[in-house]
Amino acid sequence: MKSRWIVPSAALAAMAGITASAGKGPTSPKSASNVPGVELTVKALQVTNSAPRVLSGAFEIRPPNPGEASISSNGVGGACLVAQLPVQAKSCTTSHQCDIVFGHGKPKWGGYCLGGQCWIKASENYCLKGVGIGPHSTPPAEASAVYDYAAKKGESPPIKWRVLGCVNGVPVSKNAKAPAPCPGGPGQVIHDAGQPTAVP
Repeated sequence: MKSRWIVPSAALAAMAGITASAGKGPTSPKSASNVPGVELTVKALQVTNSAPRVLSGAFEIRPPNPGEASISSNGVGGACLVAQLPVQAKSCTTSHQCDIVFGHGKPKWGGYCLGGQCWIKASENYCLKGVGIGPHSTPPAEASAVYDYAAKKGESPPIKWRVLGCVNGVPVSKNAKAPAPCPGGPGQVIHDAGQPTAVP
């Protein structure tokens, strides 16, 4: 099942992890943001594996088709691949309940509560950020660490993966250093969570 939200970005700050940093795309973030207020949507597409457990995820940022949810945007967004951990779905009401914390100075895997179930982003390697209008794909990411973690917890593959996309709304802050809406800055965002794909 696909999910789509238009919400104040602060409410999903823990989920987003998507920022308007420099990136590549058919339309550059700089040129897109020169036309503030364009109506856009984000569509999360399929997860693909170019080699065993080397994964990427397709998405597109574009004007909406009739009837699609959209947002008045600054023209910049991105997406990340997220994995369902635990493999046996864990119920949640907030994204913080889904965080996986390793301790000893190691970075945590950020949690996402999507449709009442826990998903995680294992690292920024699974993301493509700061892109403009057009079709995109997250870079191929080697996912063995996720499978190794599941095995240590006594869980077996397949593991479900999906694309989580975000488009920034028009920033409402006059502070040029304020975060963009997707990673929790002031303003609205639109998210789209793609269809889960089970990967052995």
